[in-house]
Amino acid sequence: ALWSVDEAVGRGRPLHLVAVINKTHSSADDYASDLSHAESSLKAAQSAVEASGRPVEITTDIQRGTAATVLLEASRDAEMIC
Repeated sequence: ALWSVDEAVGRGRPLHLVAVINKTHSSADDYASDLSHAESSLKAAQSAVEASGRPVEITTDIQRGTAATVLLEASRDAEMIC
């Protein structure tokens, strides 16, 4: 996420961090574990970006589906995706 800060700042755009979890889960525990991992990953990425001290707006989102499908949809409104 850190190299993308320079891109977002340079373009004057917010940095949108996305995590993707499975559409379906075999149990409530599996869902909770998947969601917890996504939340932790986003929190770590956001903390690293904030620690850089760069003036960038950060948004986060957790989506359900396949990574390819979710990122393809997200790319429609993005200037850059990684």
